[in-house]
Amino acid sequence: MDTVTKDRLDRAFRAFSQHGDYITRDSYTGQARALAEARGTDPEAPAVRDLTDQLGAMWDRFSELTDLDGEGRIDRNSWAVISERLFDSLMAVGPDDEWPLDPYIRGLFRVIDADDDGRITKAEYGAWLASLGLADDTDLDSAFAGFDENGNGTLSWEEFSNCSRQYWTQTDPSLPGSRWLGP
Repeated sequence: MDTVTKDRLDRAFRAFSQHGDYITRDSYTGQARALAEARGTDPEAPAVRDLTDQLGAMWDRFSELTDLDGEGRIDRNSWAVISERLFDSLMAVGPDDEWPLDPYIRGLFRVIDADDDGRITKAEYGAWLASLGLADDTDLDSAFAGFDENGNGTLSWEEFSNCSRQYWTQTDPSLPGSRWLGP
């Protein structure tokens, strides 16, 4: 695994782990509620519940790919195994194929878009990173400007989806999507 991919996986692990040593189903699915609370959105709103369900389904697939530690946790080593499999499968998706993460990314977009106007502002994107504990070491202005392909100051669904796809399939750190989860 190259260092760019390893760094991304470590960053994602940090975002989803409660104590730094492992990820639980609650810490993984709880990110939807944490974002809702940070945005002042009802954690029981349909979009938040849908995202929580998406994360729960992903967790169930993860638990099929690795042995949990007997307490329902995924440690860093297991996360690396799962993530490598995920990266491999996503790298095999063709440019015209349906993107397997679209249901999750669409749900995430809906929750990040706190005012439900169909666009993500820099403040909304920053709130998402903050809810993951990743905002402090992210150059938000630079990252967001790279994602905003048409320069209108907001991210459309297509722009957000594109940067997500770059994050999961490209290892070139100069591409805007490489900074989807910062820094």
